[in-house]
Amino acid sequence: MKSDWQRAFNRISSKHVDFVLCTRDELSLVCAIELDDGSHKKSERKTRDDFLEKALTAASIPSIRFTAQASYNLQEVRSRIAEATGLDLQAAPSEPSSVQASAGKLTRDDAPRTCPKCASPMVLRKAASGKYAGKRFWGCSRYPECKTLLPVKEDSASQP
Repeated sequence: MKSDWQRAFNRISSKHVDFVLCTRDELSLVCAIELDDGSHKKSERKTRDDFLEKALTAASIPSIRFTAQASYNLQEVRSRIAEATGLDLQAAPSEPSSVQASAGKLTRDDAPRTCPKCASPMVLRKAASGKYAGKRFWGCSRYPECKTLLPVKEDSASQP
């Protein structure tokens, strides 16, 4: 027979958010960010999302939900984060060049993608070893459950 602790652990162990925003200096939690793709419309996923939202509220952690899409408007993202957290993001120091590049002109191959098999967000990765070492590719964010990979056309303008 399972203990109360084990039952509680099993209930929450698979719950997670897509991103957390932390302070730069102390890595203190600022808010949780969830990207809603098509799977969030399913009954089972709605139950999971409701549970997660209640847990975040009980822990006094602001949460923001965005509809998963190919690209995002940086000003809209900042505005939603500022609204949820009370932070003045317009006064933030300028972003590192890599953030400016990703917020500005993205080539079609650099634009965020959705997994064609499970509809989860794809993550831009770089092979560390093997035949394709150093090459970038899109990998499903649900890896290892979903092992979908997509190629990235490499050119000098799209290098990180």
